[in-house]
Amino acid sequence: MTPRAVCRGAAAVALLTLAVASPLAVRGADTRAIAAGGLTALPGADGTGPNLVKNPNFEAPAGGDLTAWNARAAGPWTMDRAGRGGRSALRLTAADAQQMVPQLEQTVTLEPGVYTVSGWVRAENLGTKDTRSGVRVCLDARPRFNWWHCTPVARGTADWSQLSQGGIAVSDPGPYKIAVGAYGAPDGSAWFDEISLTARRKPALDVYLLYPNFRGMLFEGRPQVVRVAVGAAQGARVRLALMEEPGGAVARERVVTGPGTVELDAAGLRGNAWLLRAELLDAAGAATARYPDHRIVRVSAKARDELRVWFDERNVLYMDGKPAFVLGL
Repeated sequence: MTPRAVCRGAAAVALLTLAVASPLAVRGADTRAIAAGGLTALPGADGTGPNLVKNPNFEAPAGGDLTAWNARAAGPWTMDRAGRGGRSALRLTAADAQQMVPQLEQTVTLEPGVYTVSGWVRAENLGTKDTRSGVRVCLDARPRFNWWHCTPVARGTADWSQLSQGGIAVSDPGPYKIAVGAYGAPDGSAWFDEISLTARRKPALDVYLLYPNFRGMLFEGRPQVVRVAVGAAQGARVRLALMEEPGGAVARERVVTGPGTVELDAAGLRGNAWLLRAELLDAAGAATARYPDHRIVRVSAKARDELRVWFDERNVLYMDGKPAFVLGL
């Protein structure tokens, strides 16, 4: 990358930062500020689905077969009573003495989503001969796809700690493998327990304000239709309402079937500020989930023209009243 390209990119970042983060002050010597809207609160964190790993604690009958896993508790693998919480744990010893890299696998069937793989591991003199070696837990797409994502490698001597790797995007449904075992050829011992694979659970209701697209501001002389993208289960009933602020009176309301794009016409509504409220409804019409409100404000054309920075409905940036084209990387 050339110095000129770096400078050009830095300028683009600076301009966009100014456009998004600068106060909504008017141009010139006037210090008046213009009311702005937008999301009134952040949505809650995504939930976590159930553990998709079968027999995550490596329960094994007397014969040594590890139910749901592709190997027995034999050779370098043994069951040890020194597990977490007083139960048994799976132990790997002297992986460096094996002809193949010791690894246990379990096939899981996944749907598209974002996943986290994790496991509890204890280590004792692990990888002392090769400091790059150790043990880890992986989600492996091979042989269908050439990718795998693993937790950090555990090595040395350490008490029970959880290894975790999140943000694993799975785009194709089908079979994948959970793999537990050695990385490289470590000497020493490692214990495994509570192997987990969970999916990030989407919120029951997700709402994205498509328009107005700049700080919730409906500019006079521009489109007055509020447009939102609604994310919900197929066939779910969602109530969308524009509520007067202050007061809370419902100015406009629609009940729709999600998911999809929904429009609410704000033209002709009294007042200049509303809360856009979105609620998920049950069969009886009662709200079971609610997304944080968006504040929508109507701004006069004169006030808009006095803004130092704003965007129009086509996402064109205006700076000091003139359209600006920002060159980026």
